[in-house]
Amino acid sequence: MEAVVRETDRECEDLIVADLARQFPDDSFLGKVRRLRTPQASAVWVIDRIDGTHDFLTGIPVWCVSLGLVVGGELALGISTIHLRPLFFRRK
Repeated sequence: MEAVVRETDRECEDLIVADLARQFPDDSFLGKVRRLRTPQASAVWVIDRIDGTHDFLTGIPVWCVSLGLVVGGELALGISTIHLRPLFFRRK
């Protein structure tokens, strides 16, 4: 099961990064699998691709995907989905 969890986590992070990279090619990405792609970028996406991986793999709908966007060292945006309902947080 541990190998399945690692593979699932990696695949999910790869999907998220690929989609964000198409839309924001100059940004960096930081996740549990991936480290900063372009450390000099002013915008960094912080990714927790599956928080509750065991629940995800066993079909229990108590897991979420969380993304944060840090711009110039400050949190600019937070997004978390749980039970497929997105929550958006913005901080000025």
